Formats: sequence, structure tokens, C-alpha cells
Amino acid sequence: MTDENVPVEPGPEALASLFLDKKEFLNDAKAPQIREEMGRYFDRDIELFPETDKSFLGIRRFYEFYSAQIESLFPIDRDAQASIMDLERKVRFQMIVNIGIKRVLLILALFAIFPWSSLHEEALRMLASVHIGPPSATYALILLVIAAKILLMWFSREIYDNQVSATASVENAAIAHRLSLLSSLFNDLLDEANKQKHGYKVASENPDRWSKLANWLIQGAIWTSMRVEYVERYFQTRMWRVRRTHRLVVFVSRTSALVMLAMYIWAVVVWSGYRWEPYVVDMVAATVIAFGSIVLFRAPPNEIKRRLNYGDWQTFKKLGMQEKLAGHVAFDKNEIWTKEINT
Repeated sequence: MTDENVPVEPGPEALASLFLDKKEFLNDAKAPQIREEMGRYFDRDIELFPETDKSFLGIRRFYEFYSAQIESLFPIDRDAQASIMDLERKVRFQMIVNIGIKRVLLILALFAIFPWSSLHEEALRMLASVHIGPPSATYALILLVIAAKILLMWFSREIYDNQVSATASVENAAIAHRLSLLSSLFNDLLDEANKQKHGYKVASENPDRWSKLANWLIQGAIWTSMRVEYVERYFQTRMWRVRRTHRLVVFVSRTSALVMLAMYIWAVVVWSGYRWEPYVVDMVAATVIAFGSIVLFRAPPNEIKRRLNYGDWQTFKKLGMQEKLAGHVAFDKNEIWTKEINT
């Protein structure tokens, strides 16, 4: 990636190594390498105990196993897979950091309104200096803490949103670029096959040449469409990990907030010598702050979905492989049928 967050345009050598150029399929010297890459997908056997399943207990989670299997079938697209993996890891890390900041803010807020904390006493002294005495000082402190926490939570959420947007923008551009190249290659190979059809009329000079070339180009088009499909599937498996992390973060977030609230109430009761009635306002305020920390400024998965903008990708569905191949075969059949009638 460049500093401008735009994927680098592959040069001729990169295109050759990744087989993203139609010329590579028309180059006999490159055919063995392309066949080897194709064979990883077309010539695979059923494996009862796949080599990609190497977890400690012998069984991986489905999405981990599936990701590893895709990596073994299409190592040619490892750079696109790396972009997807980078996106997944950054988004998961940002989720964890975001909830970590919210919980640190919750701890500070509860500590600030805890009647016997040094922070609480210092805040009351500051309020007393501006002629706000008890109990008004306690109420003012609670309102200030709630306002400050809401402001800091909003600020934290904005930072999180900007980080996710920046990450999604960079990696989304790289993935979309690769899918666009593969889509163009798919169409180029079919167009070349259509162009080579005219060689059928002079096939008497070299009867096998057109047939072999057409088969080769169609195989290349099918393989290219599979590359598109499995880039999508790899993306899906990585997003499953993001979804799992999100659910775990939500569970930890809610549980930790309730545990902190329970610990706060228990501490107030114990420190007051079980004469907690004068501190009901503090406990109510703590409850409001804790539940506000759970409810306010959440980061639902739909926000990530919206920022990824994958609706613009050249996906397998948009390729329309089945219609294009069916049209290609129908055109061949009509030409052969017409020639037989004319002869």
C-alpha cells in the first residue's frame, strides 16, 4: 500500500506471477505454471483427514479450517487473502480497544463518585472552592461525572469510527482492485475464446489447434471465476471471526459493567458500616452510569458492514459465469449446426 491508501498497480512482472493477464494464458511457456495452479483446485481429491486441519486437538473451528483450505487451493491469491486478514485483525483489535477504553472510563467514573475515594474528596474540595457545599456538591459532582463520561465515550466512539473507516477504506480498495482484475481477466478470456472461434472455418489446416486453444481458454475462464468466488468466501470466513469477536466483546462488556456496578454497591455498603441509606443517591448514580456505559455509543456490526462498501465489488454473482458460458456453448453449437446444414 502507498501512503495515499491506494493499492499499487501491479507491473508486468507482478501480473505474470499472479496470472491476471490474458497474455499469460496465450503464452505456451507459462502454460505449465498455470496448469499447476489450476490443478490445486480442479485435481483435488477427497481427504478424510485434510492436511489443513492441524489444530492442537485435531479439529479446528469451521471457519479456521475453511480459511486454511482456501489458502491451500489458491495460494496464487495470497496477497488478496493477506489484505482480507489484515482487515479482520485490525477491526477485531479496534473493537477490543474501544470496549477497553469504555471500561476504563467506567472505572474512573465510579471511583470519582465513590464517597471515600481520594478523587471524590478532591472533587468536593474543588466544588467547595466555588461556594458549592454539601449536599449540592455531591449532586453537582455526579452530574459532572455523567456529562464527562458521556463526552469521553462519544469521543472514543468517534476515534473508533475513524479507525474502522480508514482501515476499511485501505483494505477495501485492495480487495476491490483484485476482484476487478480477475473480473476483467474472466471477460478477456471468454472474448478471446469467441475471437478464436473464427479459426474453426480454417480448421482443416490445423484441426486440433482451435479445439485445444478453446478448451484452454474456457478452463482459464472457469478457474478465474473460481478465484473470484474463493476471494469472496475467504472474506466471509474472516468476517465470521469478526462477528464472533463482536459477540464476545458484547458479552464481556455487559458482564464487566454489571460486575463493576455490583462491586461498587458492595464497597459502599461495607465502607459505610452497613449504614448505606445516606448513599442511595451515589448508588443510583453508579447504576445510571454503568447501564449508560452498556447502552450508549455501541458499535454494532452493521456499522462495519456499511463502511466496507463491498456492494461495489466485482463479485462472482456479477460475473454471470453461467449465462456467459451457456451463451458461449450455444453460439458454438449454432455455428456447427449451420455449417453442417450448408455442407
